[in-house]
Amino acid sequence: MLQWLYNLLFAAPVQPAPPVAPGPVPGPPGAPVVPAAPVAAVIPPPVPFPVVHPPVDPSAERRQREVAAFLVEIQQRENAVGGHVAARHHPDLTDQQLQDRLTTGLDAQGHVAVTSGVSSAFASQEIFEQTIRRVEELLNQGIESTRAYLRPNLETYRQARAAAEVAQRAALPNALGAANPAMAAFRQAKNDLLAAIDVTQQGNVVNHAFMIPVEAFDLPQIANRNQWAASLQRYIAVRLFPRYSIIVFQRRTIGRGFRGTSPRQQIVGGQQITTYAVVQPFLAPSDHTFTLLVVQGQHDLRLDRPHNARDWGVRTHFPTDTRQESITGSH
Repeated sequence: MLQWLYNLLFAAPVQPAPPVAPGPVPGPPGAPVVPAAPVAAVIPPPVPFPVVHPPVDPSAERRQREVAAFLVEIQQRENAVGGHVAARHHPDLTDQQLQDRLTTGLDAQGHVAVTSGVSSAFASQEIFEQTIRRVEELLNQGIESTRAYLRPNLETYRQARAAAEVAQRAALPNALGAANPAMAAFRQAKNDLLAAIDVTQQGNVVNHAFMIPVEAFDLPQIANRNQWAASLQRYIAVRLFPRYSIIVFQRRTIGRGFRGTSPRQQIVGGQQITTYAVVQPFLAPSDHTFTLLVVQGQHDLRLDRPHNARDWGVRTHFPTDTRQESITGSH
């Protein structure tokens, strides 16, 4: 009864039967013997090599978004005033595209692009952004400095005018004479204000503050009722220029490009323009100086209104031989 236990403990282990090689496949009697096909060993598929993506650099992604947003902003601002800074001076333009603009009269997008014999681009995206932002910074600084410089003269003018208006109403129906103290004070305040405005147009730095040129203009004439004095019929205000041109020169190469020689007249895009048969690369440091034209994007240019040059239109820029950073006003 315990034989099974004895066999389990003391009997020799049972060897597994050897594998049986495949033999011929039996067929009907008299049929030729067909050997069976050998059975190949099953090889498991290889483990796929893992795809390792390089780590994402957050700063690089952020920079790409910043560049894209900057270009969208500039294109919107230049489209509003017919500008072409991004389209014709972007650092991604190749040397061949810059040369083609001079020789064919067409820019990289195939649009007619009249030149003054120069085709240029900023040296890098960083310099492109820095230049635009520097222009905006200078304009905003100039607006605030100009306001501060003219504020005493403006206040004196307004007070003297208000006093002259009060004296005029008291003297009605007669007009105040030129010798009247109120009129004399008003006239002096007016001349002082005009002289201060003239100072802003003659120099960019006054009292160590960077300023921009502004101009005086008359508000619409009031009805000359009750024999008001002629000088009281108009009210002087101060306004910004419609556009400002800033010359930017830095102690490094901020641009690259070509000058055209051998001018010729050609019909391009249905209009006659000047193209150039020969182009030469920039060589002198002055070739790396740029002028950026910033155009007001609003109608009310009065100095006492809120202004931000970052909202102004960007028109164009080009090399110049002036080797300084300055600003000039233009009508």
